[in-house]
Amino acid sequence: MRSAIKTKDNLDLSKYEIFDIEINATASVVWSLLTTYEEVPKVFGFITRIKRVRQTGPILLLEQEVQPLPPVPAIKYAVEVVEEKEVKLSWDGRTPYIKVNKGFFKLQPLDGGKRTHVTFACWAEAALLVPVFVVRMQQKIIMPKVLQILKDHAEKK
Repeated sequence: MRSAIKTKDNLDLSKYEIFDIEINATASVVWSLLTTYEEVPKVFGFITRIKRVRQTGPILLLEQEVQPLPPVPAIKYAVEVVEEKEVKLSWDGRTPYIKVNKGFFKLQPLDGGKRTHVTFACWAEAALLVPVFVVRMQQKIIMPKVLQILKDHAEKK
């Protein structure tokens, strides 16, 4: 599932953890699971709450709460999201506990649109006293699970 993706977005991916998966569902179905924000906590259990705050042009501001793996406590933060419909969902999170939380889901149709290749990339750095290795370990465990959950839900639709 680990990917060696290159980007055309002039984005330095050297600090990102990147995983990908192929899903037997259209990009529209996958996109719906990622962007129907009220339903996201039901799909991805570690995201416990999402609330739309406002939208300014293409930028959507959300408040969300996530429950990482122990020993890390639940984290509340604001996240700016940019949607490129059925192509790319990018975010930049803001919290005193996380210095950097940037990432994206990128969708690429396969087989004439019947299947979708999904890339999930995230660069996270904790602030305060959380060591980098703890954040990286969490990512390496959580990110493949997120993709598998996404695949399981999309293929049921």
